[in-house]
Amino acid sequence: MNTTITDAITGHRDAVAARDGLRRTLQGAAQPAARDALTRALDALSTDPTLALTLDGRRRIDLIAEMGRQLKPLGRQAAAGRAHSRIHADPALTGPERDAAQNRLGKINPAALAEEDRILARLDDEVAQLTAAARADWRDPAHLAEIARRLLPSPLALADIAAQVRRAVGSAAAVAPYEPEVRRLLDLADALDGGER
Repeated sequence: MNTTITDAITGHRDAVAARDGLRRTLQGAAQPAARDALTRALDALSTDPTLALTLDGRRRIDLIAEMGRQLKPLGRQAAAGRAHSRIHADPALTGPERDAAQNRLGKINPAALAEEDRILARLDDEVAQLTAAARADWRDPAHLAEIARRLLPSPLALADIAAQVRRAVGSAAAVAPYEPEVRRLLDLADALDGGER
């Protein structure tokens, strides 16, 4: 595969944004399970940068990054909940010592542990799906052609662009409709929407 095409895809704004977003999320992740999942997601994106160019891939990458961001404050809340449980179960503490230790922890979110587990499980599942979708043969011309077709503007968007070109050229076309530059732009508009007006 042409190095220029490889560079263009790995340097595509969506691929770069996905990599950067996952790296930022990884830097803020405290839980080992979250760090592992985010590292696997980055590895999948390194294996196949076209994942960031598909709607499903972008959605999954964004979801993974969002869950990683949610785990940061949730992890602190879950750690406080675990500390609270340890203090509560510590037989060496007297009642006033236990109360003082629990008060130092502040308000405890009783649902944090279960929520952390739920998000970690979903994160792991989403990363597994992203990893399964990664193609080692992402440079395959048929695969790249399919992605390119999906990235093309819709017929409605092309019709809007054609209408904008016609409006922009309208005054010039009224004065000199056969002027080569006017004709070229009108032909371009016709090519964009098949001549429909």
